[in-house]
Amino acid sequence: MYPIAMLNFGCFTKRSFIFAAMSGLVICQFPTFADAGLRKYSPLGEVNASQSLDKTLSSADGALAVNASDLRAMWLKAETLRLLGKPLMALPLLEKAAAESAGRKFSKKDQAAIYESLGLCLESIGRSPQAIIAIKKAISLNPTSPETHYMTALLNVWDGQQANALKEFDLYIRQSKSSNSYISKARYLSQIERVDQAIELLKKAEKDFPKLSFINEELAFSYIRKGNPEQAESEADKASSKQPPTANAYAEISRLYRSQRKISESLNAQKKHAKFSSSFESLITLGISLRDRGKIEEAAKVFDQAQILYPESFEPFDRKAKMYKMSGRWKEALEAYNSQISKFHEKAGGAYAGRGECYEHLGDYKKAVADFDVFLSVNKRARELLNRARCLLALKEYKRALEDANYWLSTHPAHITATEVRARAYLGLGKDIDAVKDFNLLIKFNPEQPEVLRLRGAALKRLGKFADANADFTKAESLSGANK
Repeated sequence: MYPIAMLNFGCFTKRSFIFAAMSGLVICQFPTFADAGLRKYSPLGEVNASQSLDKTLSSADGALAVNASDLRAMWLKAETLRLLGKPLMALPLLEKAAAESAGRKFSKKDQAAIYESLGLCLESIGRSPQAIIAIKKAISLNPTSPETHYMTALLNVWDGQQANALKEFDLYIRQSKSSNSYISKARYLSQIERVDQAIELLKKAEKDFPKLSFINEELAFSYIRKGNPEQAESEADKASSKQPPTANAYAEISRLYRSQRKISESLNAQKKHAKFSSSFESLITLGISLRDRGKIEEAAKVFDQAQILYPESFEPFDRKAKMYKMSGRWKEALEAYNSQISKFHEKAGGAYAGRGECYEHLGDYKKAVADFDVFLSVNKRARELLNRARCLLALKEYKRALEDANYWLSTHPAHITATEVRARAYLGLGKDIDAVKDFNLLIKFNPEQPEVLRLRGAALKRLGKFADANADFTKAESLSGANK
């Protein structure tokens, strides 16, 4: 039995434990407090769906493929969809499960749990009257259960009856004596801005259930609510050291540290989150943070971990390659782009442009042109057209370089780089008059360019304008000497 999803603090939720037993798919529900879509209480976070939720959904689909009338699998799928934040997809399944459960030899307890799920689902999409009917039905099916007080508290919450809701939560705690009953009331106390009382209650729960990680996680979220990341991190550390280890709070702790401009503490919390959760989002976020702080090697390791855990995802490959490229580490970037292109082929269009830049900077112009050709075949107006033109100049393919420069200038008149490429292409083709015209434009824009002056001087010399050519050569030497 293991937790498969949890909402960030401030969301009324039901923590569900879903597992597959040898006898078939079973769903066990341990209610905390309500659900993510309560109309009167805006959630402060989204469902963090773990990989196990996807696996659970797949298991339910497999069971339904064998027997489309399997109500237990239908219920499992519906509850999983609801926890994934897809109540509209869950609703018809829950309605069918609820309608047919009585005739399928389901226990009253199971029927009550299905109606409870239906009520929470209905409330999350704003259908409060129907939700109340479903919850009342759940209560009538299992009136002696401690969960009845939980559901009655829920009805009072929806009706704005704060005092009555708190009384029912107290009865729920007294009768069930479960950790979830404490958490349910604590979350409600937090929502009605009684965070200190919530913390006091959770500390009492910790004494009664010292080995449960969830209590410390709830305490961490309560301290986050109070704006105390240090205390929140302390509780999160306890939660991550107990069974089952939980680390959901670290992401919020990192954000809170960052809002207080405690950058190193924020990064440390991010590392803890990624270590314990290994979720795709946590790894990518950590990698980006490390990259932004110049910790390239650490970031690369995190992106590598994401590649291993999520091999079908393009993003970690792409981020690693771009990180190396932006750092000017062309050999590492080339290796990363090679891996990306080898794995994703047709999906890696942009990777060809990135690899082309690597080849360009490493002086392998022929391979660079080949990659730019692939990329530009479907992105004709991309800026990589100029990269290809520069490589073509280096390969002395002046005609193609001229075509690329002219194409770019047709949509970007007077573009400096494109004008210089065209001037050099004209020079290579022996079109000295056209070359001089472009060099004149470049020198007018910036008269102190030694290399451009030398090139114009060469064109003028071939045109027989020796005095003008010598003047350019002299000025170029003077500028070069001044720049040493």
